[in-house]
Amino acid sequence: MIRHATAADIPALLTLAREFVQMCPWIPHGIDDASTTATLQALMDAPAGVVLVAVDGTPAVVGMLLGVCLPAPFDAAHRLAQEVAWYVRQDARAAQHGVALYRAFVTWGQWQGAQSVSLATLSTGKPEVAQFLRREGFVPTETA
Repeated sequence: MIRHATAADIPALLTLAREFVQMCPWIPHGIDDASTTATLQALMDAPAGVVLVAVDGTPAVVGMLLGVCLPAPFDAAHRLAQEVAWYVRQDARAAQHGVALYRAFVTWGQWQGAQSVSLATLSTGKPEVAQFLRREGFVPTETA
């Protein structure tokens, strides 16, 4: 199940953020709990921000997708839903939580008036994610 995160989810989101950062070689220092908490709360509170969580049947938080919907940087008339972080625990990936988070984010972006959606895949991640996004109509635009 996918739902909007609440402040009560922040401890679980911090755990997911730590796991996510371990997969990101460009973030060698880990996370700062206070600033990550502030960012999560700001995204939850902002009309143009979102923190979606995937919960399993227990109902533990097993995945997250953070995003914003703002005017595109070079055309203010074009709204862009931009994923900021997207992660599902390794042991929960077979349940398709990542796909459900993606679909909920696209729907949220449409509600926000986004004309386009931008998502990133990790170079250290599974190639199946990029293949899925291509099937959904996304086009690779940059590699970080």
